[in-house]
Amino acid sequence: MLSYLTTVLSELQLAPEDGIVSQLAKLGVKPTDLQAVVLTHLHHDHAGGLEEIVEAAPEVPVYISASHWDAFGKHPTYAAVQGCASNHWPKDINLRLLNYDGKPVGPWTQSDSITKDGQVMAVETPGHVPGHISVIVKDWSGGPGAPDTYFITGDATYSLELLERGEPDGINQDPMTAFESLQLIKKFSEQQKVVVLPSHDVNTSMILEERRQYRAKQ
Repeated sequence: MLSYLTTVLSELQLAPEDGIVSQLAKLGVKPTDLQAVVLTHLHHDHAGGLEEIVEAAPEVPVYISASHWDAFGKHPTYAAVQGCASNHWPKDINLRLLNYDGKPVGPWTQSDSITKDGQVMAVETPGHVPGHISVIVKDWSGGPGAPDTYFITGDATYSLELLERGEPDGINQDPMTAFESLQLIKKFSEQQKVVVLPSHDVNTSMILEERRQYRAKQ
């Protein structure tokens, strides 16, 4: 079974024009322009382009939670069984491990700042996998006043509909912990205006374009 899974993951291929470097080029971005890569977790649909990025920009820092790296990064065979294309992970990564030694943010007792100014920070949202993170981005480009706040869920929830129902997605190593993470995200939306961006919601690009705020229903 393990051999079969490894073979399947090894054969997940994209045409060059579909790869992440080509997609970035369409936006006018080169890998060397990136200040950092932030991985919510190592599943292949979230980290599959890492090899290509690191090959083009080997110095770019790659952020991931220390607990997730302990669970998956240090155990590539186990990670492959859990849905990671670990055979395609680059051998040399400028790894930056997040340990959550920062200040509280919203309902989270700790966070970890990714940028020096604290405009990009990570919070723990485990359940889908151990050590899963979500990312909070503060955007001041709108002018004076409060910044726009964006919450990038990763796979803490697949859609706003599932989030609103408090229903963990169907692939979770720890469903109860995943449920607790959903409750924290909903509480965060009650405490401040926030645009929530699930990775697998078909409407996410529209939500981002419209800066559509999410607030949990009471």
